[in-house]
Amino acid sequence: MSRHRVELKHPVLTCGGPVNAAGESEIAGGGGSLQESSPWNEGSKTDPSALDPGNIPLRSIGALEELASRKDGPPIEWQAWETLRTFAVGRMHDAGLSADTRLRWVHLALIALKRKGENAELDTAAVLSDEAYIRAYAIRQFGAIQDAGIRDPADLCKSVFREIGETRGDVHAQATNWHTRPVPEILRLRRIKNMLTPLRDLAGVIPMDDPTRNELSAWLPLILDLP
Repeated sequence: MSRHRVELKHPVLTCGGPVNAAGESEIAGGGGSLQESSPWNEGSKTDPSALDPGNIPLRSIGALEELASRKDGPPIEWQAWETLRTFAVGRMHDAGLSADTRLRWVHLALIALKRKGENAELDTAAVLSDEAYIRAYAIRQFGAIQDAGIRDPADLCKSVFREIGETRGDVHAQATNWHTRPVPEILRLRRIKNMLTPLRDLAGVIPMDDPTRNELSAWLPLILDLP
């Protein structure tokens, strides 16, 4: 059963510009980041095994990576994973951080998104639309890599096409009179639009001899017709 996605807001995340987490600083000209000693880094003032949404901005990226990778420990609610995803997405946009650090935030955002989807039993298309946004951003900012990994544009497009599970002709036929369709079908068409939209700039970085490039070019015009 599909469930509606809930976007959480956090005052620390929405006020002002991006701010380095406590214990994390960029060294000018160093091409990287150093983790300075701080009592907050290891969560000494909170349970280090817990992912508390209120303390996520106070933890170092290393501590958050460790928490996100754990398979044991106390259960973590999906709201905490959503807060971590939102925070990580903000940090991956921070041009003041090194490329390596920003890519670590990309990976962390994707892990949090996956764990959120597992805990909240979200619609797979809703999860993939967020994944497509994160991965497409990483491809544009840090370059494409044809390795079936998170920065492989063809791999991302194939994931979206599989999730759509319909031909372009079928989707186009539904889109031409979408306003007359039942609400669940309209929501499905909207999710297709949300999955396709992040792919708009990726055709140019897919190899010319890869059929995915032409398939993507054929899908993209449908975005304007979808609700």
